[in-house]
Amino acid sequence: MVNLVSAIIPNYNHERYLIQRIDSVLNQTYQNFEIIILDDCSSDDSRLIIEQYRNHSKIKHIVYNEINSGSVFLQWEKGIALASGDYIWMAESDDYADNNFLESLVNITNQNPNVGLAFCGSNTVDENGVSIGKLVQEVANNHNGYYLNNGYDECKDAFFFHPIVPNASAVIFKKENFYKVDASFKLYKICGDWQFWIDICFDNYIAYWPQCLNYFRQSDTSVSRSKHYIKDNYKIFLLEKLKVSLYAYRKVRYNISLKNKLKYTDIYLFSVILEASRKRIFLNKADVKYIIKSLCFLSPVTGIVFFKSMADVILFGLRKVNRTLTKKMLLKTA
Repeated sequence: MVNLVSAIIPNYNHERYLIQRIDSVLNQTYQNFEIIILDDCSSDDSRLIIEQYRNHSKIKHIVYNEINSGSVFLQWEKGIALASGDYIWMAESDDYADNNFLESLVNITNQNPNVGLAFCGSNTVDENGVSIGKLVQEVANNHNGYYLNNGYDECKDAFFFHPIVPNASAVIFKKENFYKVDASFKLYKICGDWQFWIDICFDNYIAYWPQCLNYFRQSDTSVSRSKHYIKDNYKIFLLEKLKVSLYAYRKVRYNISLKNKLKYTDIYLFSVILEASRKRIFLNKADVKYIIKSLCFLSPVTGIVFFKSMADVILFGLRKVNRTLTKKMLLKTA
């Protein structure tokens, strides 16, 4: 079976990267795809770049927003509504891919028709395309060189803890599963994709190809690298992280072991207390109330875990102070 893939490119002010992005889709060894380009009212010269591709046979739709939507997830919804493919590839406009990206992931979905979501490892690159590192999952290859698991267990054992899919550009998923997705994912500022993946794979299987065939751009315009990330967005991320974990918890009908709930609570509280103590985030009364209420829902012994997390933060600080003092002493004696 030859599946049609709809490659959706949601763009906002990525004029600099658009040619590389679009060409990396057009040059795929797997050629049964269509391209949908969405521009969210860019203020740069993105439109000039996009128009160069208007008459290409692979370009099925080009849509320019007259007003910025304010949400990439709203753009996702718009693109999927226009898509004719069996599978969707959210090819983010500042990323790019190896030529065999689609072929590798489509081969997996052809071998396993019950796979609802397949993704690969990612290379991280800077604004100029210089390699920074790799984002790979530490899971055992259990099926012909790749990892395969049912979505329920993946939500229970992995997605509950963290977003195992670090970049949307590394994913293809079944379009039909989009209609099972809870619309609340569009209300998130940062973690909407995390909740989205939970719904996409929940009633299906998830596959992970360990090769790094995607290039994930780490630039000043990305959330994790923005100059204002710590000040403005890290608190949002922490609060949304808890919200998604609660969503996964309810999704699996609370079927998560006490051990894992305690582990999550400890790690989460450590992060919150540490960042608050460093004054990198400020929690108001409503934030504190939400965190306490949510963690008490997860774990009946949240209070005990709180004191353990507080002690861990203090020990962390003491070790850091000790390392700093030791370094100063070594410099003086040098």
